[in-house]
Amino acid sequence: MTQADGLSYKDYLKVDRLLSLQKPRSKPAQHDETLFIIIHQTFELWFKEILNELEAVHRSLMKLNVREAIRLMNRVVTIEKLLIDQIHVLETMRPEDFRSATRRCWCRLAIRTTAASSTGSKAQDTNDGCNDCRVLPNLHWYSLFSK
Repeated sequence: MTQADGLSYKDYLKVDRLLSLQKPRSKPAQHDETLFIIIHQTFELWFKEILNELEAVHRSLMKLNVREAIRLMNRVVTIEKLLIDQIHVLETMRPEDFRSATRRCWCRLAIRTTAASSTGSKAQDTNDGCNDCRVLPNLHWYSLFSK
């Protein structure tokens, strides 16, 4: 992919559109909202890729190509490790910022919909039924994902 092909890296990845998708909604603005949005959008992209890899694993196994299936499953494991590491970024939120954020619209919306709406959760059927924000103010972000 080169400029000669008529498609730049930025155009191919739709970078401008991608970077325009982080639209904090809290009033007054909360600094950590952008972090929350980016981390969770990244999770969704990785969940999509995990599903892509698992479909390829299935196709490989159907062709009895176990070596390829193992290679692809190793990729899935690597992605899952990356997802766990991303949680550590959320841990950088101070507890008082988290408590403040839980009273804001963006967090309530995100917490109510994360388990139910996530691409990964739908595909993996891991919805734990958490729909009530009142139970969340004393939890750390990572506890939502460590089950």
